[in-house]
Amino acid sequence: MELLDHLPHNWPGSLAFISFIAYTLWRDRRADKKTTEVHKQTVNGHDPEKTNLRDDVDKSIRVGESAAASGAVTLRMLEDFRAETRDGLNEFRTEARDALKDIRKDIGGIRQELRDERQERIEGDRRRGG
Repeated sequence: MELLDHLPHNWPGSLAFISFIAYTLWRDRRADKKTTEVHKQTVNGHDPEKTNLRDDVDKSIRVGESAAASGAVTLRMLEDFRAETRDGLNEFRTEARDALKDIRKDIGGIRQELRDERQERIEGDRRRGG
């Protein structure tokens, strides 16, 4: 009889007790519906043509890892290209510098020849008396 001692003995108390039980049952059913929806999404209980959530997550991870690996390969290729380009530019710079040195030498030689020719003309004019 101890169980009956804890139950309400009047109508308002009984109504509150029954309302509490009804609310608890309603909340449990609502939670069960949400749990069932989550279960359907995480296992193959939903559309048979679609994959479950775990497979989708795993696929996304694999795609991300593949993209990261592809990006790393592309980055290495770009670094190699940059190094080759830098080496090519350094070689071009060296060749251009050497070519400019040769041009300066040629110009200096031409100037010297012009000075020598001018000097010879001046000396020739002096010898002839002019």
